[in-house]
Amino acid sequence: SYGVQERVDAAYARLDFEGSGAGLVWSGNAGLRLVRARTHVEGARMIEAQGRAEVRPVAHDSCDTRLLPSLNLAADMGDGRTLRLAASRSLTRPSLADLRASTVPASVLISAISVRGQAAVDRPEPGVIFSGVGGNPALTPYLATSLDLSYEITGRRTSFSVAVFHKTIDDFIQAEAATETLVFETRTGVAVHADVLMSRPRNVGRARIDGVEMGVHQRLAGGLGVWANATWTHSRLAGGERLTGVSDLAWSINPYLERGPLAVNLSWSWRSAFRSEADLQGGGVSAFVIGPAGYMDAQATYRIDQRTRLSIAATNLTDTRDLAYEGSAARLLQLGSAGRQFSLGLEFNW
Repeated sequence: SYGVQERVDAAYARLDFEGSGAGLVWSGNAGLRLVRARTHVEGARMIEAQGRAEVRPVAHDSCDTRLLPSLNLAADMGDGRTLRLAASRSLTRPSLADLRASTVPASVLISAISVRGQAAVDRPEPGVIFSGVGGNPALTPYLATSLDLSYEITGRRTSFSVAVFHKTIDDFIQAEAATETLVFETRTGVAVHADVLMSRPRNVGRARIDGVEMGVHQRLAGGLGVWANATWTHSRLAGGERLTGVSDLAWSINPYLERGPLAVNLSWSWRSAFRSEADLQGGGVSAFVIGPAGYMDAQATYRIDQRTRLSIAATNLTDTRDLAYEGSAARLLQLGSAGRQFSLGLEFNW
């Protein structure tokens, strides 16, 4: 078992400003946040004492203080044109699960050593894997420096926007495997040492994310219209490895109808494949790929009167399945299906 306690204190100041000049009307704000986080982690670890395995408590304390500035500017260029600039620093703390002081070798390895002792290490039986997972109470928060520049055109029936963004992340957290010498207990109480490939979250250095986002909105006749957007993202660690959970390309198209009391919205979204990590097979975290996927959702609302509204929604109408594979789609690891989901609601305000 383990326990994690975290206390976060913060103070924030912001200055708003506006003005005009050079044919522009501009406004914005500058802010500064002071954040202090203190963490206390308790757990247990197996050690050897006089030739026998014993469980001893462990504890880890940390304190982190950061100054996080931010700046937001908007320049009205006239004729519905707006230029925006944003710069900020943000802090993301490790999850409480990642901070846990725990070491969990594969269950088959624990059972084998418990029964066979040193022989299970010297002459392992088929199916026994020397791997495991655990937390890392020594993790530090990662600091992100973000820059965003966007240009927007807004008209009576049409709007368009394009944005470029950049983010540098220091002390990025990602699961990595490393060999550790662990102590195991046998039925007789004698301690046995074994080298185990342990997967733990670790601070792996600097990561970089760059991208472009475009969006368009067009109103058509008869209450019809369409929203569409697309995002291209390039994400890499310092060594060239792709970040987990980030698709290179994602887009969506959302046609809609708004006529009288009726509103209908369709949404078709698609994303490219992305890299992920998890303990899918037991005994250790491994890297794999989540394949590309598209999803269709729909929602309709009907306003019966000023106080009552009826709604119906459907998600994953295409019954899309998420595929996880290793290297290529031919090496399937996992098939996930949430199925189609429907909901009906009646909203009444008084």
